[in-house]
Amino acid sequence: MVGNLIPSDPESFFAPITRWFLLYSTEFEPKQITVDLYLTFINGCSEHHLVSFLKKVEELYSRGVEVRINCHYESDDFDMRDWGRDLRLVLKIPVDMVEIN
Repeated sequence: MVGNLIPSDPESFFAPITRWFLLYSTEFEPKQITVDLYLTFINGCSEHHLVSFLKKVEELYSRGVEVRINCHYESDDFDMRDWGRDLRLVLKIPVDMVEIN
């Protein structure tokens, strides 16, 4: 995901992503999954839906799939840096913080 995450209807925005992910993870049984987040802003409602989606990714991690979350943030964007660090506390998936200059 790239940019500002502020859809007017986050539930409708995340529904097809979640459906695709569940279908993909069931039919293809991946050995490894990487999620890259290049977010510059996320509103509260979207954050809730994104974390719910990442919890589904976390379920694969708990079943032995190698999962990595890369949280990219601009060097002067302390809000997104802190958000990524907080994400580490919420998830049991490795979350790598990647600073972009």
